[in-house]
Amino acid sequence: MLPAKMAKHIEPFDFGDLFFAKTIFLRFNEIAIFTVIDDGCATFTLMKDGPISKISGPLSPIQPREMMARMSYAASLITSKPKFFTTLKGGFPAISVKLPKYVKTAKDDGKGLGSIMYRLCGNELNSWDIPNKEEILHNLKSGKWTFTFDESGKFLANSMDLI
Repeated sequence: MLPAKMAKHIEPFDFGDLFFAKTIFLRFNEIAIFTVIDDGCATFTLMKDGPISKISGPLSPIQPREMMARMSYAASLITSKPKFFTTLKGGFPAISVKLPKYVKTAKDDGKGLGSIMYRLCGNELNSWDIPNKEEILHNLKSGKWTFTFDESGKFLANSMDLI
């Protein structure tokens, strides 16, 4: 869960899901919630000391979509997924899990994040009247654009603010 910005011109609700990565995000007013359905916190383990730890303020409307893209991409690289199954405990069904000892990932090819970012952010950007839109969309698709971090990895507090 991360803080999100609110203003009169910002729609108070946004939602996104990606079936292949089993990820969901929901932004409602000043809260953005993210989840990966089947990974037993493995994605959070990969991201907690990286992108998530760098968020130092509320997210602009486009930034939750980028964070979901980053989580979806990280989730898609995980090769050591937990195994969930149903058992009977005291005569009642219960969900159980067998967790791997370590989070193992496939090699990052550098291309997947861009296509996920474009899928989650492209339509939103197409509806905005902003300079250099075509350049931004091209760089977004190729994985060379971020709305959330600057060149040194610092959080962009006013990224894409229309305020």
